Amino acid sequence: RLVLSGALPQKISPDSFLALVGRGMGLDLSSVEKTTTQVGEGEVKIQVVPTQGAEGHQRAHGRPWKTADDDISGLIARWNNRATRWQDLRQAPLFVSPTSLKTDYALARGGVNQPFPIRESHGDRSRLTGTLAHQILETWDFAEDPAALEDRIRLVCADNVAPELVSELEGIVTDLTEMLRAFSASSVYHALRRANILGREVPFAIPWGGRTPDQSKVRSSIQVMEGIIDLVYELDGKIWIADYKTDRLPEERLAERTLEYRGQAEIYREAVARSVGVRHVTFQFIFLRHGLAVSA
Repeated sequence: RLVLSGALPQKISPDSFLALVGRGMGLDLSSVEKTTTQVGEGEVKIQVVPTQGAEGHQRAHGRPWKTADDDISGLIARWNNRATRWQDLRQAPLFVSPTSLKTDYALARGGVNQPFPIRESHGDRSRLTGTLAHQILETWDFAEDPAALEDRIRLVCADNVAPELVSELEGIVTDLTEMLRAFSASSVYHALRRANILGREVPFAIPWGGRTPDQSKVRSSIQVMEGIIDLVYELDGKIWIADYKTDRLPEERLAERTLEYRGQAEIYREAVARSVGVRHVTFQFIFLRHGLAVSA
């Protein structure tokens, strides 16, 4: 059966649904007294339920609201916290990377996020050298004779050095040759010759949330952390992550630089642990110019 329920106001608009139903049933809604009415061959039951007026309703639910009697400071504080957090979440980028969070980790340690001094005139060339070193090692077989590295270096440089930097080509080749010669003579390089290489230049994207390193803010739970891992390998029953660094700095400052990269190490470790499904992942920075690996 069909049940129609609604309020019966003192004034009924002639265009309202209630008025249309009343006219269809032949009812005078201003004074409904019938308990039934005939509609065609059917009978419709009518029930009018009286309600309390505004005064009676107020008595049933207690005294009126009085703001003077209520302390809402706690509510105001919670609302302000909500507004602040909402603003933080709106400003947070959807995609983040280890590099973009580098400042967070530096400031959380009370430090200043500034690189070690490098001559400004060599800034672009230093970045190019780092990029070329990564390209060379991405396809290099550690089992090959390191003496063949120089030919690989020249080939990669010829294909990737922009025409405006051709005058610096020999200098770049020399720099890369010296860097990778030191690396290929190191103990970490010889360890990689025994390793089972699982991946090179491995891209990843994982859900990212939680608090910032200094615990001051909550990161958006919908952020995505994305990045590229230089090398993932297995050696002696352990999973290792290696990140190549081409930093030009004294050996005694490598430990200090490693602290600056600590946040990156934590993110990469978490990414591999989640993706591969292992609990323990070892991370190391490989400083190519020194042929040294520093665990983080």
